[in-house]
Amino acid sequence: MSTGVGKVRPPEPQNSAQPWPQLAETILAMVMSRNPLPEILGALCTGIEKQHPGLLCSVLLLDADGVTLRSGAAPSLPREYCQAISGTRTGPSVGSCGTAVYRKELVAVSDIATDPLWSEYRHLALQHGLRACWSTPIMVPDGAVAGTFAIYYREPRVPDEQHLQLIAHATHLAGIAIEHDRAQTQLRLVEDRYRTLVERLPAITYVAELGADGPWHFVSPQIETMLGYSPQEWLADPMSWMNCIHVEDREIALAAEKRFQDTHELFHAEYRMFARDGRVLWFRDEAVMLQETEDHGLQMQGVLYEITAHKRLEEELRHSQKMEAVGKLAGGVAHDFNNLLMLIQAHNERLRERLAPADSAH
Repeated sequence: MSTGVGKVRPPEPQNSAQPWPQLAETILAMVMSRNPLPEILGALCTGIEKQHPGLLCSVLLLDADGVTLRSGAAPSLPREYCQAISGTRTGPSVGSCGTAVYRKELVAVSDIATDPLWSEYRHLALQHGLRACWSTPIMVPDGAVAGTFAIYYREPRVPDEQHLQLIAHATHLAGIAIEHDRAQTQLRLVEDRYRTLVERLPAITYVAELGADGPWHFVSPQIETMLGYSPQEWLADPMSWMNCIHVEDREIALAAEKRFQDTHELFHAEYRMFARDGRVLWFRDEAVMLQETEDHGLQMQGVLYEITAHKRLEEELRHSQKMEAVGKLAGGVAHDFNNLLMLIQAHNERLRERLAPADSAH
């Protein structure tokens, strides 16, 4: 007979003299050590099976679609059976596990051979000698179902109070492991996206402490393609930044840092830097202030944009504007000079009219 007994909360821990606390401690240590999730769930199942001979454990994980169950761990169940049920979709009559997810409550089937919940799946279980299955949904803190924890027996059986406590403890531990794994996976995805963005930007990103000799704690790989220094070389010397700035521009950078430290507003400066091969490159440096920590002083996180081509265009524009101004000045002078010439020519014409052609003054 199948029963639904509602959502099961983890009860108070058993006496510390019992084996369960040691197993829980081991599982939590594996979680904090970031062991792979299948390894953690497998250790949980194996530990329970050792404490309760004849019991077989299984953990199924719910896909992101919210309806498909995949094998998470089942160290003692037949591999063929695990492969057959992996990919099962949840529903109101989908064995113990699929129904538990659908109902969001414990589903205890005491005899698979006769229970209607197993009508479409009992042949899979019976051919591997599985007769009882009690399954409970694994809930995560946000209230969503993450999978199921199930106990199988090879003979018909009804769960007692000890079994219910065992299921609650195991489900709670499995939920912790799954939630931690999901959080770590999400963190890795965010870190990968950030790293990809940083490494593909046509600029140098950095984290550094304020001051001419303030150590840099991070610099992106673009430092090597732009200035010719590897990140390791650059970070090894606190004076790398100041030593590479053009002597004539160092005061510009330091003055910008002073304003930045006083106001905590956006840091902004443009200055020249020497690349390792001697090239002089222009950079626009923009940064924001990071929170001060016990280990480090005031830090800034910023981006160095290479603007040499932009500066060259600015210089060409200024030269073009200067030539245009000179051209306008020359045109104005020529116009005024031409007016003088026309006046002289008019006077010459009047003088010639008063002279005979044979006159030498003509």
